[in-house]
Amino acid sequence: MRDEHIPFCIVLEDDLTIEPHLPDVINKISELNNWDMIKLSDDRANPFILETELSHTLTLGNYLKVPNGTQGYALSLAGANKLLKRKPFFRPVDVDIQFHSEVNLNITGIKPYPVAEDMSFQSDIVASNNGLHSSRSTFWRNFRHRKDMYFQRKKISADLSKITPK
Repeated sequence: MRDEHIPFCIVLEDDLTIEPHLPDVINKISELNNWDMIKLSDDRANPFILETELSHTLTLGNYLKVPNGTQGYALSLAGANKLLKRKPFFRPVDVDIQFHSEVNLNITGIKPYPVAEDMSFQSDIVASNNGLHSSRSTFWRNFRHRKDMYFQRKKISADLSKITPK
């Protein structure tokens, strides 16, 4: 993407269902400026803080608590460059995007989400750890993570006034 200067891409996991309005969402994304990442899925129903209508059926919004799933999202070239600047890369990307302000990543979402997790699909990750998180985490590392996340959630994920149609 960076080498070929591709303006944006759509990233989809293999364990999902795609709603019929995904092409409409992609068309709307191509009309927007100044965005880094647009969430296309959230299985936890995190609410938007602010929102703006993109069409009579689609809404763009920002988050106080960025959804951590990466089932589906759009990533701009600017967003890809921001993610690639992180050295070292030390968190899974679905967790790392919740710390968006560390790399100045602007994250929004488009609802209704055009992508949903397919609950009939058996995840290799869940199967490998029997559905449990690793017990290797220490108390202090978890405490620090939760403290950092608490302060991160005080920051809105994007300024919608800067994400304007072309």
